[in-house]
Amino acid sequence: MSHSHTHSQQQQQTTVFFGGSNGTKTLLALLGDKSNNDNVNHTLRVVTRKPDNFLNTATTTTSNNNNGEIQRWRCNEQVHISNTLSASFLPTQWITHEGQPDSVFSYDDDDIDAAISGSLSNNVVGDNGGQADVLLLCCPVYAHLDILRKIARSLYRLDSQMNLSKKRPLLIGTVYSAGGFDWMCRLAFHLEKPQNKNSNNSNNSNQNLLFQGWQNFELG
Repeated sequence: MSHSHTHSQQQQQTTVFFGGSNGTKTLLALLGDKSNNDNVNHTLRVVTRKPDNFLNTATTTTSNNNNGEIQRWRCNEQVHISNTLSASFLPTQWITHEGQPDSVFSYDDDDIDAAISGSLSNNVVGDNGGQADVLLLCCPVYAHLDILRKIARSLYRLDSQMNLSKKRPLLIGTVYSAGGFDWMCRLAFHLEKPQNKNSNNSNNSNQNLLFQGWQNFELG
């Protein structure tokens, strides 16, 4: 039985890249290549300190390719001619991919929360991707915990504003990682979880829970 892929068969997916590294640009070329039917309904967003790397003119926090402002990226992929068997001595071919993000969010230290919230929510100016499905950190490892805390803070805020769908979980991952990324995610969401207004606990009380065991970092 043969299988054909049509544009209507591809499920809508939205991926957010946090950071403007070379890894981000390579993934934009691969996943933004609309000649691949698997990418047709894949919306890509970038959150970056350096929008000039992705926009010809960085005049707004978001932009779309209909305005001709977003830059395209190209990468070359070496693949085996046949997928039946993979071996170094078999012939290969080069495939060129070209792609670009659908929206670009620029930020500095004062408005990073707004950029994160804007890239993850249902209401994004510039694309039709809706709420984000995947968030990939493409930034130095030493910055992960700080950024994860900002992401957690933004998600809790969006949830309180009813701007997140319970039916669409957000998958958080990283391109560059060291051991303990899962721990950092748990720590970030634990520390940034809003306190009950009727509770006498302060934010400092969270610090006292950090070393009491894994179970304290379960999300409630």
